[in-house]
Amino acid sequence: MSAMASLNVYQSTNRVQALTQALYTDPLTGLPNRAAFQEALGQAVGKAKHSGQNGTLALLNINEFVRINDELGHTAGDLALKTLAQRWRAALPPEAHLSRVSGDEFALLLQGSAKDSAEAQIRQLLEVAQQPLELVGVFRTLSVRCGAAYFPENGTDAAAVNIAADLAGVQARRSHRGLVVYSPQLALSSDRRRRVLSALAQAPERGELRLVYQPICSLSTGQVESVEALLRWDSSLNPPTYPEEFIALAEEAALMKPLGDWVLTRALEQMSEWQAQGLNVPRMNVNVSPQEVMRGNYAERTLQKLSEFHLSPSVLELELTERTVLQETALLQLRLLRSAGVYVSIDDFGTGHSSLGRLHSLPITGVKLDRSFIAMLGQDGSADRLSRTVLTLARALNLEVVAEGIETEPQLALLRELACPLGQGYLFTRPLAPADFAAYLRRAASYGLRSIP
Repeated sequence: MSAMASLNVYQSTNRVQALTQALYTDPLTGLPNRAAFQEALGQAVGKAKHSGQNGTLALLNINEFVRINDELGHTAGDLALKTLAQRWRAALPPEAHLSRVSGDEFALLLQGSAKDSAEAQIRQLLEVAQQPLELVGVFRTLSVRCGAAYFPENGTDAAAVNIAADLAGVQARRSHRGLVVYSPQLALSSDRRRRVLSALAQAPERGELRLVYQPICSLSTGQVESVEALLRWDSSLNPPTYPEEFIALAEEAALMKPLGDWVLTRALEQMSEWQAQGLNVPRMNVNVSPQEVMRGNYAERTLQKLSEFHLSPSVLELELTERTVLQETALLQLRLLRSAGVYVSIDDFGTGHSSLGRLHSLPITGVKLDRSFIAMLGQDGSADRLSRTVLTLARALNLEVVAEGIETEPQLALLRELACPLGQGYLFTRPLAPADFAAYLRRAASYGLRSIP
């Protein structure tokens, strides 16, 4: 072969190698990409199936990636991904296969490692992710949710192993746990999830949804100060589904926007009906999900609904979690609603992320002390101290405080000693159908709180 021919072969080989590398490499992080991962997973699972050598697949999702992009820009998001990839690669043994498979998801393949060793390596990556990152002059930390599966134990082909790890990842995100390892129960949970969500999407049209109402009362006078609307679903599923399950699933599957619209419309319609009957219901409390309030026109839509039912904004109180209230998009919508006269309170206060020192800067009118603290009153000094602190600060900030989940006379007595102004719970009544609540309200007006049967 001539020198020129040899040069042409050499150049062609280099071009093929360069093209192959480009096809199998993530251009941002330099890690193998999804195509490379799928090929490596297939080879690893096939090898494990025939040799008996175990392997582990871990799918790692970054929680804050979208928020970093939104708040700091895509340059910061890209820097976070590149820095994290470098740190993870340095923390892993050379034989580990780490890929970037989508925007904020990485995949880790470990072959031949014992389960304990594999889990230890995964947890090390979770710890590395929590080390501070400097992004465009701002320091941030990341948290990662990981689903893992073993092969061939959890699957004898690449597709089955990937599905198993993905199901574990869904559970990790749902339960806010760093690492979840696949188990057969997760497959059953996944099937249940699909059935619940399919039925829930059709529930409004089928007339299966309804609201029940629980009073919020003055703990000193017994007067009903407000009423909370609570969603119930009369489904035909077996076993039946309860609010804790179907609302959590609706949040995950982005179904809360249509459900929230239905709840708000029906609650305001009911308030209008009660007013027409001459019943004195000062305020209607409605729970709002992050998906709803993050809409750019949420405030406008809410005020429009109030207008449709000829209701003053002051008859509506929106309840949101601490995490939601702290989001910038939510804050903008809530400030608009507060300026119009709508009440806003933090639900389950004490279980989220806000601090007492931030209450004065939030567009809120009250807080609802979480039922877990009420249950521990008189038994746990920290619960008593927190309740007393919240009440003292709330008085200074002119915020209402509602104690949730009052179930016993001793709890009521302690809350009265603490001068807690408002409360709700089974001690007074369970959530009631509209007609039953109207009857309860009339009895409360006639006899007072402690005399109500």
